[in-house]
Amino acid sequence: MLQAIRRAMLIGMLVWISGAGVVAAFGAGWPLEEPSTTLCAYAEEYVRSDGSTAVHTGVDIAADEGQAILAIEAGTVTFAGRVPGSDGGTVLAVTVETATGDRWSYLPLAEAPVATGDAVEVGARLGSAAASGDASCPSSHVHVGLRRGDRYIDPTQLLVAPAVAP
Repeated sequence: MLQAIRRAMLIGMLVWISGAGVVAAFGAGWPLEEPSTTLCAYAEEYVRSDGSTAVHTGVDIAADEGQAILAIEAGTVTFAGRVPGSDGGTVLAVTVETATGDRWSYLPLAEAPVATGDAVEVGARLGSAAASGDASCPSSHVHVGLRRGDRYIDPTQLLVAPAVAP
């Protein structure tokens, strides 16, 4: 019982407030070694270069070019390679499937030292942030997407940002 109360208190305390919004923390990791701001939120509409609108299926978190991108949850790499970008062309992406079947995707990456079939732990290095973004956010960032079955869900429900030094 005491352990359950401590866990509930910890979950309540693990809410990170950035200048761009609130990221609720419920039990996974964070894709960077330090806190960062949200540049494009889940379900936010954005305009592609062709003028069409799209709905964002993940969250874009500011990351400097070359910054290490880390696994949010432990699992198995089910994909590491190029995928179509939102503005044509392709971007490098990594997908990790957890024991519960959730699939976390990370992109655009400059490089990815992991391969399909690799087991990764929370905080394992999956790659590094690319120099630029995409249609949803032109600056360097990591897009984090989360799918359960065939449905995208808001990844911020599970993200735990690292503590900010006082």
